[in-house]
Amino acid sequence: MKLLRTIAAITLSTSLLAACGGGGGAVSTPVGETGGTSSRVAFDGSVGDGPVVGATVSIRDRNFQLLATTSSTDRASFNFDGEIADSAFPLIIEATEGTDLVTNAAPDFVLSGVVMTPSQTRVNLTPHTTMMVKSALAMEGGLTQANLERARSAVTTRLNFGLDTSKVPDPMSAEVTIDNVTEVTLSSEVFGEMARRTAYWIGGNVSEDDIFTALAADLVDSALDGRGAEGTVARYTAIAHVVSAQVLIEAMLDGLQVNNQPANAALDSAINRVLSTADRSVRRSVSEVNVNSLMLSQAQAALAAAQAIDPNIPLGDLLSLLSGLQNGTAGNAGEALSNAGVDSSLSNGLDQTISIVANSNNSGVEQVNQVASGSSSGSNSSNSGSEVASASTSTGGGVTSSGAGGSTTAGDSSGNVPTGGSSGESGSSTSSGSSGDGAGSSAGNSGETLYVDIQLPGDCASYSIAKRNCSGNDGDAYPSIRDAIAVAQVGQTVLVRSGIYPVASSDEVVIDVQGLTLAGYGDERPVIEGAGFPYDAQSNERTTLLRIAADDVTVRQFEIRECPYECAGFNKDVSGALVEEIYAHHGWYSLFRIRGSHNTLRYSEFAHSAHGGGVMIRPDDQSVPINENLVYRVISHHNGRYSDGRKSPEVPGDPGGGGNSDGMGASKFCSDNLSSNVCRRNKVVEVIVWHNADDGFDFSMSESLYQGLISFDNGPAGQRNYKILRGEDQAANANTYLGCVSLGTGSPEHCSLNECPLRGFELRGAANAYHILATGAGSHNFMGASATGEVVNSVAWGASDFTYGSNMSHQANSEVSGGLSRFVPNLDLPEGISIRERWAYMHNQFRSAFTPPAGSALIDAGVHLSAIHCPEPGPGDGECREWSGQAPDIGAFESGL
Repeated sequence: MKLLRTIAAITLSTSLLAACGGGGGAVSTPVGETGGTSSRVAFDGSVGDGPVVGATVSIRDRNFQLLATTSSTDRASFNFDGEIADSAFPLIIEATEGTDLVTNAAPDFVLSGVVMTPSQTRVNLTPHTTMMVKSALAMEGGLTQANLERARSAVTTRLNFGLDTSKVPDPMSAEVTIDNVTEVTLSSEVFGEMARRTAYWIGGNVSEDDIFTALAADLVDSALDGRGAEGTVARYTAIAHVVSAQVLIEAMLDGLQVNNQPANAALDSAINRVLSTADRSVRRSVSEVNVNSLMLSQAQAALAAAQAIDPNIPLGDLLSLLSGLQNGTAGNAGEALSNAGVDSSLSNGLDQTISIVANSNNSGVEQVNQVASGSSSGSNSSNSGSEVASASTSTGGGVTSSGAGGSTTAGDSSGNVPTGGSSGESGSSTSSGSSGDGAGSSAGNSGETLYVDIQLPGDCASYSIAKRNCSGNDGDAYPSIRDAIAVAQVGQTVLVRSGIYPVASSDEVVIDVQGLTLAGYGDERPVIEGAGFPYDAQSNERTTLLRIAADDVTVRQFEIRECPYECAGFNKDVSGALVEEIYAHHGWYSLFRIRGSHNTLRYSEFAHSAHGGGVMIRPDDQSVPINENLVYRVISHHNGRYSDGRKSPEVPGDPGGGGNSDGMGASKFCSDNLSSNVCRRNKVVEVIVWHNADDGFDFSMSESLYQGLISFDNGPAGQRNYKILRGEDQAANANTYLGCVSLGTGSPEHCSLNECPLRGFELRGAANAYHILATGAGSHNFMGASATGEVVNSVAWGASDFTYGSNMSHQANSEVSGGLSRFVPNLDLPEGISIRERWAYMHNQFRSAFTPPAGSALIDAGVHLSAIHCPEPGPGDGECREWSGQAPDIGAFESGL
């Protein structure tokens, strides 16, 4: 990472700017390298994906060392006035933190600009300028004026997103005025939304910043073709092309969605806030922005690429219409598209196409990139760009670095890389794009997309997506999931339409085809429904309703329910699998069973297991290890309970009822009767569990990372939010707990006051705990009497706050709340949204409640640990815990981030 070092202190002052307000800082002492000449520098600018207020604007020298900071005002403007060493140029200007007035949240990525010389007086920080800076840096020679000009031309052409270059010829230096503020704001938000959605579809902790970096490297030759400089990831480029088609269609129809919500009203409101009172009366709505020719060209190329990989997209005459608009009527694009019957259904349908690209093999990726860049109509020439399997991100409260199943993994010699935890791209993989002509094709041909539709009376080779019958030519279709899997070949995609797909008693849906993707069609979430089970008796079944029995499988977007035993899981010899957006509920035993290694489970929800837990890591053969899996941003609740909240009854094997119903657990069988633990180096990151009848988390693993976990009100059977049993005693095999939260709300909804939990953290074996927050337990908030390790930078208050054993060192811990207090979270999770968004709904409540407030004694009260924290305050590189101020804060959440 680039080390950040404060060179000189600055005194901030506020001044108004002529356009859209302003503010910033001034310095009187030269900053930069000592010695040599210096120049007076004065520049201003604006900050915006959507307009960003309260952003920290950092001025860095050519080596990225921090020189000074200022901030953006309530009109999203900033200025700087000071003396800077001439040797420091060009200056890189970065904006972080603050509030985006469109999303009402912190920006999702760092916004960048550059001041090339002391005479430059303007620098805007937008997605366009960010891409310009990153692309110039990736070019041979780095950040020169010539490279910046090349980058500007490439960005405004290839990644236009509605930026009118007649009004904004240079995104970096153009003044933002009443004449162009609407175009700047809308195009920036469309660009930013592309980055957000692309990062989402790639997954695996790939951030929006990673998307910008990879696309910038690809753009060094002025083409987005997956063949750019080092750092290019061809798959990222391909997904970005099809996502661009989606957001461009929405923008041209005046229906841009940001974070799954219509954005026009928020965009107009944001523009109003940054304008003067006089200008507000004459400003234009984003719905009045004309579509320019560069935006049309970008949309044409992106849609053509989407159609190349998925010929079933119902484009009709859209490409011809866009071509006609390009030839002279660009300003009437929205009206023309609406008149032609183009509506939001096209954007929704592109979800399927994006999924196909995300799971395609390398030849499919190449096809998309070549068509989109105009290099060919779909050649399969080799990719000279380098694909990188980096999947690291800083989470503010902690850090995770993960590729396939939680370990950063390089691509193999053929350039294939894991995507979101699934390698899925072996040399035998074939394109998962649809053939587009199912009539007469043989079922299961390599390269097809297969369809499943419960409404069909039988198999057909002439499926119609629109009509959901056999009167079309969209491909082969089957009435059951098992029928489609039976004919599928390696690397194919099976898309399942909405409906309830019953599974008879004692039956399973088994995915035994390597590299298969099984997903809900578009935004549909089909239901796999078992035959049910008794709450008040033992189940006679030992089935797993949806069982993954092959490597590199992806399963996405299903509801699984009424499971006679287990709902879903991995076989013991499976690796490289990815499961996401699964809602599994109401099963007799575990709702998801993890065996095998290098697999990923993320953005999924588990609830109402009768006599098991939500997620269970448990070997059924102790000779087969369960290593290096990743469980990421899962929610698990009300296990061991009926739908109405009552605890499950006692049955044989579950004395007391709910006695095995943890939110998530790793079985004692990982360690029992063994000389060493067989469940090692797994990562459980930002999982949230609550109201489970036994414990919140119950782990018996070694060398594993538990980061950013939240556990509250679990019990009364186990009465612990965190129970750590059979790890190992050697320090080298210690588990790490970083930024985890234990809460007892005091709400008597499920058990007596202060009994859920009776204990917050109970650690045994070798364990190190950093930045823990624990409160509200009935007996002990943190109990480490039987543990070996250290506890640092943690806070616990309320009941026997910290109990340390003789083998556990401790420092910089607090038994004073520092202005924090326990609270009762709102558990009315919104319906009709993704599980990713339901997770965020819960997580945001805890971040808000447990971030130290201004003036808290917890702020800057921790100690810096070189093995945990970034070397300097500010943004990190994804391999360390970020912090701000003079020292890290005590507790789970860092203020100022």
